[in-house]
Amino acid sequence: MYDVTSTKTFTDVCYWLNRIQANTVDDIVILLIGNKTDCDSERNVTYKDAEKLAQEYQMLFTECSAESGVNVMESLIQIAR
Repeated sequence: MYDVTSTKTFTDVCYWLNRIQANTVDDIVILLIGNKTDCDSERNVTYKDAEKLAQEYQMLFTECSAESGVNVMESLIQIAR
């Protein structure tokens, strides 16, 4: 999970992905979630950039807002599948 208003949290995703890949089996399902979509005017990470990263690492991808609840349940359902 990263904060769509923070490029640092998005950049940190690569570090965590490398750690996950080094310490897990190859067929693990990973869901990348961009949070704080309710702060769109403060957005620093585009949907397109996050989607591209998800494709590069073969992850599922979605965005949500924990504040408003938008897409939170759908994110959980997506990873459960």
